[in-house]
Amino acid sequence: MGLATAGELVSFFWSAKLLDTEAPSLAAIAGLGTAFLCGCAGLARLVGDRVRARFGDQAVVLGAMGVSALGMIGVGMTAGFVQHVVGFAVIGFGTAYLVPCLFAIAANSDPNARAARIGLMSLIGSPARISSPYVFGWIAQQSSASIAFGIFSIAMIVAAALFVVSQAMMGRRRSGQSSVVSRQYDHLPTDH
Repeated sequence: MGLATAGELVSFFWSAKLLDTEAPSLAAIAGLGTAFLCGCAGLARLVGDRVRARFGDQAVVLGAMGVSALGMIGVGMTAGFVQHVVGFAVIGFGTAYLVPCLFAIAANSDPNARAARIGLMSLIGSPARISSPYVFGWIAQQSSASIAFGIFSIAMIVAAALFVVSQAMMGRRRSGQSSVVSRQYDHLPTDH
């Protein structure tokens, strides 16, 4: 959660700055870069429930991370105002589904403690989210914003790998719990 949303956060923060740097004559409307990115995320979320119902939360999370990473690579590898606006739009569409799907997965991991699971996931992800603007800024200052976006695209791919591992661990945990429950009832008589 932390790595996945860190990419979204730095994209929101840096979209206006990067667009302002590239097109100083458009400085008065550079903030529209952030608004556009947020608008793309909002548009994607309008159909989010249909997308989630069709593909499932896990597949949507992996797809969203992949699309987000591609958008970051696009921003990092291209130059020009229009190309970066398109890259930020891709990031917006990609990151739109991360928070709703990840929160749903966390809540469904323990139906008796939904809020606690969401809170735990948010707590564990906080260090990455809190430090990401500083880390991104430091990388951009030491090298360039393009390299920072490239590194954050790699972080998004790492987040996807961690997500796959966490889902496998949750699956093993659930199957272990269900076998314990079934053993508790094995001694009870059944009607055939």
